[in-house]
Amino acid sequence: MKKNIKICIAIALIIVVIVVLALIFNKKNKDDELEKPSYIDTLTPEEKSLVKGNNANLDNVILTDSGDKVNVNPNINKEIELTDSIVVDKMQLMCSNKRTAFHANINNISNSIVKKFTVKVDFLDENNNVIHSFEKEVPVITSNSKYILEYIVDQDISNAYDVNIKIK
Repeated sequence: MKKNIKICIAIALIIVVIVVLALIFNKKNKDDELEKPSYIDTLTPEEKSLVKGNNANLDNVILTDSGDKVNVNPNINKEIELTDSIVVDKMQLMCSNKRTAFHANINNISNSIVKKFTVKVDFLDENNNVIHSFEKEVPVITSNSKYILEYIVDQDISNAYDVNIKIK
């Protein structure tokens, strides 16, 4: 019986040691995470200016930890009614490695098919000057469905203030 008690005490001590070690390592990992600087904080001033691209003014974007820029201006992510049956929404404008991607849903909210058409998209600055423009053909959209408009440009226009979309 004394042997069983000694075995139980030894097992209990091993469990306590394991729990204490786990708590110590867990605390150390949390401390390391708190001390770890963000990606942007690790950059030199020259690198930060390169991340900013062609705009020192970053009022309309946030920088991700990877250095990508995401436009958060409500003028970009808005709903635009092109016609009674065509609505554009869920627009996103983001830049990575000096390439800007634009995504938007073009929704047919009617019960009929929408024939193909061309949209003209203008990205504007705060003074309503066009900083970039493109045209894209939208294929036939069946009733109550959507087409995802995607466009990539080899320049940084992520800091756009507004977007205008019109049927051409």
